[in-house]
Amino acid sequence: MSFVNNYQPEGPVLDLLGPEPYDANFVFPVPTALSSDRVRLVPFVPRTHASAHCEGTRGHESTYRYIPAALEHASEFLESVEVFRRDKGTVLLAIIDTTRPDSNHPEWGGSIAGMIGLLDTDENHLITEIGPVVVLPAFRRTHVASHTVGLMLKYTLELPPNGLGLRRVKWRA
Repeated sequence: MSFVNNYQPEGPVLDLLGPEPYDANFVFPVPTALSSDRVRLVPFVPRTHASAHCEGTRGHESTYRYIPAALEHASEFLESVEVFRRDKGTVLLAIIDTTRPDSNHPEWGGSIAGMIGLLDTDENHLITEIGPVVVLPAFRRTHVASHTVGLMLKYTLELPPNGLGLRRVKWRA
């Protein structure tokens, strides 16, 4: 019996902002936006969203207590995001609260309220897991989490062309 193991470890993360143009590297098509009347989800592009996201967590480092992402330094957070991006079964989306304008980023049509993703997505078995779910402290106890999770469930379970048509969506706390 003969076999080979051609495993090659991923190289070190050199560009913390990811490739340009940004490659979401997801096994399914990534929508340009998912929207409700109060929230819009767009691909999390570190070059665009990371600074505002890190600013929103400043002083609330416990936000990432149960999530495998480091927040002590912006570079550690960016490295964590790049590790997520390299996994073809994972995608991260920025949460934009359209009810709160951001004068620093009017092109967003609102303020960054956190991020959400899909993990362990398997195109053969049509399954995924919602996570990480990060709602920034200023947006907790508002409409942000419920609208965001609702959009993700609709996107993952609805049949194409509007959704992914997955059979099983997990969310573990």
